Order: sequence, then C-alpha cells, then structure tokens
Amino acid sequence: MELIGGILLLTPRTSLLGALVCLAAVAEVFVLNMTYDVPVKLLSFHLMLMSIFLLLPELKRLLEAVLTPRAGR
Repeated sequence: MELIGGILLLTPRTSLLGALVCLAAVAEVFVLNMTYDVPVKLLSFHLMLMSIFLLLPELKRLLEAVLTPRAGR
C-alpha cells in the first residue's frame, strides 16, 4: 500500500488519492507500533503527520465531499 500511495503521489492528478492511501497505510502501521510497543513509534507518527500535511490544501474539498448531502442518495 505504501508503494502504491507513493507512486500515486508522483503525478499531480493523482496526488490526493496517493495522500489518502498513504495516510490509511501509515495510520495502520502507527496503531500496530503503539499496541505492540515497537521502538519506531516516532517515525511512524512523523510519516502520518506528513500525510496529513499533504492533505491540508484539499481539506475543504474533502470535508464538503463527506459532509454535504447529495440529492441522488
């Protein structure tokens, strides 16, 4: 998943999808590191923050897509 997310980050057209994929993958790794007491917790937390930082410019658009009701539903 990290490889697919990284490849999607290379082109501007798919960078939003790549950042979302990376965030999902790194969030899972972070949770596993916290629960199994792996000593690389800080690295996985920083990777998660980087994924969130990549999503910040599109945050308004993402929230509108999730929270706005649509007539076709």
